[in-house]
Amino acid sequence: MKRFLLHAGLTLVTVAIFSAGLVEATTGAGGSGAGGASFPNPIGKASINAILTAILDFLTAIGAVLAVLFTVYAGFLFVTARGNEAQLSKAKTTLFWTLVGAVIVLGAFALATVIENTANELKS
Repeated sequence: MKRFLLHAGLTLVTVAIFSAGLVEATTGAGGSGAGGASFPNPIGKASINAILTAILDFLTAIGAVLAVLFTVYAGFLFVTARGNEAQLSKAKTTLFWTLVGAVIVLGAFALATVIENTANELKS
């Protein structure tokens, strides 16, 4: 499952990057491609920065939802453990890794925001 998600994510990023380059390459300054045909931008983003920001926002939203769901699942495991040490250990491990994952997702979002703001200040 992890391997599938990794491949799906890499495919999504690759398609987004190459389709944005294709749209830029086919449209000229007047907005028309070769032969007078025009192609609408299917992504709706004008730059690679906008595409990457949209992808990061999407992944952060998915990560936040997963963190909430796994926190609820860990709580369910705690409630149903009823003093069983093995089940309590599983619940603690689930909660720990859920919190680690949430910190990584939020940290990545914060780091990307700081880098983007710094780059925008340097560009101005």
